[in-house]
Amino acid sequence: MGVLKSVVIDEITARGSIRDIDVIKLRSVFYDDVAISAEEAALLISINRQAEVQDPAWGAFFVEALTDYIVNQAKPEGYVTAENAKWLIEMIGPGGRVETKLELDLLVHVIEEARWSPASLVRFALDQVKQAVATGNGPLREGTAVAAGEISETEIELIRRIVYAFGGDGNVAVTRAEAEVMFDINDLV
Repeated sequence: MGVLKSVVIDEITARGSIRDIDVIKLRSVFYDDVAISAEEAALLISINRQAEVQDPAWGAFFVEALTDYIVNQAKPEGYVTAENAKWLIEMIGPGGRVETKLELDLLVHVIEEARWSPASLVRFALDQVKQAVATGNGPLREGTAVAAGEISETEIELIRRIVYAFGGDGNVAVTRAEAEVMFDINDLV
């Protein structure tokens, strides 16, 4: 990791972009170790925020590597613990709001890939949709002309994915917490 940090990361940060060759290097270094450390996971999130220009290969690597860290490397394997959910929320949404579309993709992918996720994580994901509908901005609204108080088909589909995800807190039935957020969203439109 030392060579990676001093060469690749500094280079990405200096130029403000992630190229396909950077993703290849990162894949090689991260998967040579087999496991990603908490420090490396945090570093990936930092890189995502700092690099304004990103090769399409970055998104797939980012979501894959961090989902693997949170869902498959943490104990118990396949489950998102309350502690891991808290870490993820603090890393991608410290103010209660996910800042980038890629981080939102990560959040939803973690919920979909886990066998179980705590209600706090599922609620946090649904709150991202609620915020987009309430304010008309945020990662869900980038590049769209959907006004505050309206909900898009994309957002409806995202709600469906979150609520019916395998790792959702109530993957068989809608939980009370999920229903409360959906009623809140309904009241906004």
